[in-house]
Amino acid sequence: MRQWLTPSILQSLLTGALFLGASANSYTLSAEESIDFNAEHILEVPMDFAYLTLPQKPAKGETEEWRVGYSYADISASGIKAKIPMLTLHYYSEFEDKSGFSVGAFFQKYQFSAKPQSIIVSPNFATLTAYPQTFNANLTQVSGSANHYGASFGYYFDFEQDSHLQIGLLIERLQVSQFQVDFVSRGFAIDFLGSIDYAASYNAITPYAIYQFSKDHFDDWTGTLKAVFAKPLPRVGFVGSFSTSSYQVSGDSKSYADVTPIPDSYLGMGYTIENRSGFRVDIGGLVYSYIFEPYGHSGFDSPIFLSFSNSF
Repeated sequence: MRQWLTPSILQSLLTGALFLGASANSYTLSAEESIDFNAEHILEVPMDFAYLTLPQKPAKGETEEWRVGYSYADISASGIKAKIPMLTLHYYSEFEDKSGFSVGAFFQKYQFSAKPQSIIVSPNFATLTAYPQTFNANLTQVSGSANHYGASFGYYFDFEQDSHLQIGLLIERLQVSQFQVDFVSRGFAIDFLGSIDYAASYNAITPYAIYQFSKDHFDDWTGTLKAVFAKPLPRVGFVGSFSTSSYQVSGDSKSYADVTPIPDSYLGMGYTIENRSGFRVDIGGLVYSYIFEPYGHSGFDSPIFLSFSNSF
């Protein structure tokens, strides 16, 4: 495998695959960008950021390393906004044959808010017997929080001095304690107040692969190009609960429409720079996410994703 998987071949394959992956990350629930459609994406995009911050082999050639990281994301879609800080802790150890292993853990905290605007209400998780299945509304408020956390184990193959492939497994859980979207209907003879809550828990076992290629710049800095593929399993139905003052219904998209849109597979890339002290920042992850997440998740605004870490 090492004879034909050279850095130049891998880089060529990954360059093409990454552009295809940007449009293949998401399963579209409906042709229109309903509030369900975008609420699902608000939950999924930070999961992509967690995959981008999975452990990578030390760029300076260290045989053992502890690393702590901090990331922050600001995302929005159709008036729903979320701020997501994240903490990571990684450990790497190398064997005599230059292969190695890593263990890692991360924790993300979602905080939801809203920018009032017009929306489409079209629940994909249950039939509305008292109202039309699709109608227009004004978004008034979004409240709640969620936690996403997990642990990973990875094994590294060393192709050449600066080229490495990691194969690993991540166990993760997304626990949405409350994700309530409040709205006022539009276009009815008598408009009404309503809300949709997407509170649920999603568990996944996620095989992943990370290719990285490092190159020194000047004496004190090393740049590392990395490509990440993650496949969280199983995909399940998206859960929701619709309610007004006199009506309530709940369900999931698997039972309602035999659709299992969450969580998404991910194919992305980053470019980290690291100085001699062990401080590392992911410039490529910021640029890639800002440009390509709106393609992978239609209707999504370009996110801000910042990621830093330091060895100790």
